[in-house]
Amino acid sequence: MNARTLFDFTLPNVSPWRGVYDVVMGGRSDGGFSPGDGFATFSGVLSLENHGGFASIRAGVDTAATAGTSGIALRVRGDGRGYLVTLKQPPLSDVGVWKCAFATRAGEWIDVSARWEDFERSLHGRVDPSWPAPVPGRIAEIGLMIADGRAGAYRLDIETIRPVAS
Repeated sequence: MNARTLFDFTLPNVSPWRGVYDVVMGGRSDGGFSPGDGFATFSGVLSLENHGGFASIRAGVDTAATAGTSGIALRVRGDGRGYLVTLKQPPLSDVGVWKCAFATRAGEWIDVSARWEDFERSLHGRVDPSWPAPVPGRIAEIGLMIADGRAGAYRLDIETIRPVAS
């Protein structure tokens, strides 16, 4: 049994996503998020200037949507670079995120799956292993991020994001 789909970019009605880039800390990366024909695209240029090096998009989710699930699955087409899925969970969302890395294959659609236990707690880019895994049913935000330490153009097409049933 499949869990409810959180984001289906094959449909024309896409919920709002917002970008957060390293410019908030003086960096020079940029990017955007745009719906396409059957998918959405997260793309831009990653810059390492001024201690920069990350770009991200985020969207809120109904916390109940992940209750009773074991992880998250994405259908994506990448550019061969590495990306991160990020999660926020109140009240801890003001002090960091949980993140899980995944690799893409240039030009190929792939299915990415991560169990909640695969996510690492990160505070300002540093992993904090003392925190437990995120709690299904309390996750309030899901995001995608690039912070692979390589300057240049990036592009990630996203078809769906859904929780995985337990």
